[in-house]
Amino acid sequence: MVGSNSDINAVEKLHYLRSQVSGDASRLIANIAITKENFARAWTALTSRYENKRLLVNSYLNRLFELKPLTQATCTDLKNLLATVKESLGALESLGVPVQQWDVLMVYFVARKLDPKILEAWELHLGESTELANFSQLELFLESRLRTLEAVGSRNSSSKVAAGQKPASKPKASARALAAVATNSTCSFCSSAHYIASCPDFATKSVVDRHDFVLRKSLCFNCLGAHRLNDCRSVKRCRRCKKQHHTLLHREAASPSPQTNAAIQNNASVSPPGTNAGSVAFAHLASSHVTKSTPPVLLATVRVRLLSDANPSLVVRVLLN
Repeated sequence: MVGSNSDINAVEKLHYLRSQVSGDASRLIANIAITKENFARAWTALTSRYENKRLLVNSYLNRLFELKPLTQATCTDLKNLLATVKESLGALESLGVPVQQWDVLMVYFVARKLDPKILEAWELHLGESTELANFSQLELFLESRLRTLEAVGSRNSSSKVAAGQKPASKPKASARALAAVATNSTCSFCSSAHYIASCPDFATKSVVDRHDFVLRKSLCFNCLGAHRLNDCRSVKRCRRCKKQHHTLLHREAASPSPQTNAAIQNNASVSPPGTNAGSVAFAHLASSHVTKSTPPVLLATVRVRLLSDANPSLVVRVLLN
């Protein structure tokens, strides 16, 4: 204690005392001059004001009896309960209260504050013993229980973090799967409130007419969305041949490859003068199917109508030179 330390003079003790008090206690000794005679005066003023044994004992007992029962076995709640009980008992003992004789009372009091699971574990810990337990036994049991809860809580937290990191790629896949959904709910073919893939009028058209319409509207050959094929994020493919075009654009004889589809979209805007988009599409779709090691050969064709006196008109395709 600083007050009983003979190596420190009274003036230094008073300086130290004023630096350690605050609030009402600081205001109580604020007007006392710093002299060696005034240390005893300041100390007496503080002890007479605040050293009220009855009030202090009542304060620590209130802390004990205001403890609320635990509703579940959590590490934080159990730690707060045990810390409050030990601090209050230690303070009461320093005030001269015979807390050593309170073992039976404190064991009963603290046990009633435990949640059902910990209380059951305490009873199992006592086993078949008929002797009265003391507070030291209960304290050791609760300390052991705290270590268990901390270990289990740490493991559960690690598992949750690991579980939260594993499916991080799943939302990305879902986003790709939904990329084919049109941003505008209006059908680009009939202007009704549905997607073009569900349009009955579009489905009744021939495959050739569907191709022509997709080219004219610059739609995606894979999902029929309003973007280019190279920008398509949909993972869906043709249900018949599994290639990168929509099922409504599937050709039984020769399905266009993804490279051909890309070439159609990239070149549709630079069609030769006098040639419609449909002609350019068929010119590209008539390209030879060759192996990957040989570059494809594109043959430019155009649809013409032949007229004769004997027969009705006939639509044929001719090779452009």
